[in-house]
Amino acid sequence: CFQWDMKKNPPLKEGPKNAWKVLNTYWNVVKFASMYMEIDGFEPEKHPIAEMEKYFRGEDRWMFSRTEKMKRAVTEGLESRELHKAARALEDYILEDLSKWYVKLIRDRSWSEDDAAQNDKLASYCTLYYAIMQTAIALAPFTPHLSEEIYQHMGGKKLTVHMEDWPVCDESLIRDDIEHSMSLIQELVETIATERAKMGSKLRWPLKQIFVCGKESGSNDAVKMFDEVLKQQGNVKDIVYTTADKLPRDKEPTAYSDGQIVIDFDVTPEIEAEGYARELIRRIQQMRKDMKLNVEQYIEIDVSAEEYLTKLFGTWKDYIAGEVRAKTIVFTDAPKGDEVKTWDVTGKDITIGITKL
Repeated sequence: CFQWDMKKNPPLKEGPKNAWKVLNTYWNVVKFASMYMEIDGFEPEKHPIAEMEKYFRGEDRWMFSRTEKMKRAVTEGLESRELHKAARALEDYILEDLSKWYVKLIRDRSWSEDDAAQNDKLASYCTLYYAIMQTAIALAPFTPHLSEEIYQHMGGKKLTVHMEDWPVCDESLIRDDIEHSMSLIQELVETIATERAKMGSKLRWPLKQIFVCGKESGSNDAVKMFDEVLKQQGNVKDIVYTTADKLPRDKEPTAYSDGQIVIDFDVTPEIEAEGYARELIRRIQQMRKDMKLNVEQYIEIDVSAEEYLTKLFGTWKDYIAGEVRAKTIVFTDAPKGDEVKTWDVTGKDITIGITKL
């Protein structure tokens, strides 16, 4: 950490603590990737980029583009002997592009057990593997031991990471149009989160809809390229693309760099049911973590809650079970299990019992 920080911040400003954050974040990405790739038996050499290219989503192409730009920035920093610039390029890439954004986008793909979605999952693994290995090589001059550990852990083919050719930027993988669209999505997600906080809207409860109005004719199309990502990351049920004269007049618009949006905060019975289902999932996942269950382990669940909540949970029972790997969910007045805990969810008591299988 000290070595990384000295190269990033001469003289020492933020201290090793920030360096630890960057390197630990990268290590956690590697742990996430290796765990799911091992579960699914992913073999990188059997799924080269050229063959997987037809299965890549827009977000995968965005990740490749960001990876190539990171490689270019690091190379330029090293060649100009401005090591702090090279290190900062790596830091921004690891924290913002790789961990904060791309890994979040592919979590659902990694969890999918649908046979029809296997190529989609493999495409995400191919992209993530490439990003991790290119980062390991680019990091090697700064953190040789950590880079070596990750390179070997991820199945590097050379005797050592230091025998790999230096990663040269592949300009053909750079897509400025995709990066522009994704930057708008990231901005909109942050804008939605800010407006939610102002309104006291719970992050796990979906929004009914948002209206997007771009400044220019192509602005809406730029957002529409990743509207499924916006729905997922903004937790929005529907997106309406419109013009300024057709925006709802009963709601205040919020500006973003390429236009404005209107957020519909109305809570329907369906949204309330989904919101409480996600609250329940969050608590069950936390209990799984506390019980140190592996990601593949199945469980049985007992739930006790007031009758109104039980009915809401019932409409989302299959979804809840799939998200937490539950074989059964039983609604009862006396939950039992290896672990039983009562949670306060929006002022309502919910008791959950989990039994390991």
